[in-house]
Amino acid sequence: MEESVMPIYSFNGLKNLLRIKGFRVDKAQAYRPLEVENVDLNSPRCNLEITNDGFFVIDPVDGEKRQVFLYMQNYDIEKYNDYPRFHICNCSTLQMYSRGSYRRANTARVKVKNRSDGREVWVDSLKLCQNCASKMFNAPKTTADFERVMRQAAASSERNDYKRGELDIRGYTKDWSKVSEAYRNLKQFKCEQCGVQITNPFDQCFIQVHHISGDKTDNREQNLKCLCVECHSQIDERHKKNFSTKANLLVLDDFRKKYRGQQGLF
Repeated sequence: MEESVMPIYSFNGLKNLLRIKGFRVDKAQAYRPLEVENVDLNSPRCNLEITNDGFFVIDPVDGEKRQVFLYMQNYDIEKYNDYPRFHICNCSTLQMYSRGSYRRANTARVKVKNRSDGREVWVDSLKLCQNCASKMFNAPKTTADFERVMRQAAASSERNDYKRGELDIRGYTKDWSKVSEAYRNLKQFKCEQCGVQITNPFDQCFIQVHHISGDKTDNREQNLKCLCVECHSQIDERHKKNFSTKANLLVLDDFRKKYRGQQGLF
C-alpha cells in the first residue's frame, strides 16, 4: 500500500489570488431563513459561536454556518412603548445583560414575548442596539436590513460565475479579509492614488481596499483599488461621511502624523 504524503504547500496564496482575479474556488453559500430559537448565553450547550465578526450557528438542516442576531426574549412592550433592540456583536449592553433570556434569528420578522401577560407578539423589524452600531462599522440598522444583506448573497452567486458567498452584516463577502489581504500584497501595500507605500507591518492597516463600483460583493481585480486610509476617506461623499466618526478620525490623524508629517488634529 502506497504511503500517503502530506502536501508541502496548500496553495492558499494561489487560491486568494484566483479569487481577486474573478475565479470561483469555493462553493457559494445561499441564504436560508432559520426558525426563531431561544438561547442561553451562559449554557455550555448553547449552539452559538461568538466571534469578533458576530454570532453564528450551525444550520441543523444543511450543516452550514450561518450568521444570526440576538434580541431579548421577554420585554416590557407597554412600559417602554417599543420593542427590544437586536444585537450583532458582543457589545457592552449584551455583556451587561448576559443573564437575560435571548432569542436568535436571521429574519426581519421575529416574535417577542410580552413580559406583562406572556403573549407572543410578532414584530416586522427590530432596531439595532446603539452600542452595536458604534462598535461595528457600517452595520445594518434594522433586522430588515440584516435579512436583505443575507438574501443579497444568493442573488449575487446566481448572477456571477465566481464566488460571492453569503455576505456578512456589513455587506462584504465572508472571505473579504482574505481577498483584501491578497490584493494589498499584490500591490505591495502601495496606494494607487497618492503613491505612499507602507512597509512597516504594524502600519499596513493604513492601506485599505476600495470597491470602485460600490458593489462590495464584486471582488474581481478590475473592481478593486488599493488606497491609503486618507485617500479612501476622500473618494466620495459616502466615504467622507463614513470616515467622519471619532474612531475613524483618530485613525486618519495617526496616519497623517506618521506618513504626511502633519500635526495631530486632536
